[in-house]
Amino acid sequence: MEAVVLKVGETTARVRIVGETDQVTVRMSSYDAWSLVPGQIATVLVGRRWTWRGDPYASGSVEGARIDIPKLGLDPLPLMGGDLDDVADWSEPYEDDDDPYTGALEEAHREAPTLLRVRPHRMGFTARHGRRGEPDVRRGGAC
Repeated sequence: MEAVVLKVGETTARVRIVGETDQVTVRMSSYDAWSLVPGQIATVLVGRRWTWRGDPYASGSVEGARIDIPKLGLDPLPLMGGDLDDVADWSEPYEDDDDPYTGALEEAHREAPTLLRVRPHRMGFTARHGRRGEPDVRRGGAC
């Protein structure tokens, strides 16, 4: 069955089945629950349905979930305002003499230091031994 996801818990999802008006709490695995997001249309495979204290419940698993705007019956939001604004015109380059972070931003653009590559044999390690002259304990102390 297809259902609109309304709320997601650790192992449950509150859904409204497409074509019905009631909400149903579906118990499922935590993996299935964490893969859902409110507002999605989920395809739920229901194992059984029951009512507890007047509230409908179901158990099952999620076969898939998608976002389907026309099926949800949502109208697009109207655009308000005027022309597009080029943010780079008024935000770049960042210059503010009173801001204590201005200097830090300039320092962040300097070149990064180069790290030297250290080879293990230069530090005293060899393939057959731990440190030079000491037996390798991983192989029973054999040299």
